[in-house]
Amino acid sequence: MALQSLMTVCTGNICRSPLAEGLLRLRLPSTRVYSAGLAAVIGHPATPEVLSLAQAMGADISAHRAQQISAYLVQSAQLILTAELAQKQWIESNYSISRGRVFLLAQTLGQDIPDPYRQSQAVHQSTAELIAQCVGDWAQKIDKL
Repeated sequence: MALQSLMTVCTGNICRSPLAEGLLRLRLPSTRVYSAGLAAVIGHPATPEVLSLAQAMGADISAHRAQQISAYLVQSAQLILTAELAQKQWIESNYSISRGRVFLLAQTLGQDIPDPYRQSQAVHQSTAELIAQCVGDWAQKIDKL
């Protein structure tokens, strides 16, 4: 059975999760992909740095607006990918229905994806490259389902 829905999660939903969302949409066109934040900057677009990096990677996330994670969004996602282990743990403890469906975006690397917010262009670039690598890893796994 094909994956129907996937949510990416970070803190503010303006850097890491929107970029991951955009790149996953490119790789998984038949899957509904969306993102949210644990402390979302509700209604804000992705940061200019992330918009530019996404565009350079072929993903148009210009319509993105940050949204707060909610029970509805968690329940709607068959797979949830978080930027950090602490985010995974928070979701699992606050939404028991999510258990078994929440994983780190950088699961294969066993690490968190650092938050580039208010960091240098070089930090944004390295974070974007890490996210792109992890999206590729997940897309390959999901394609095999």
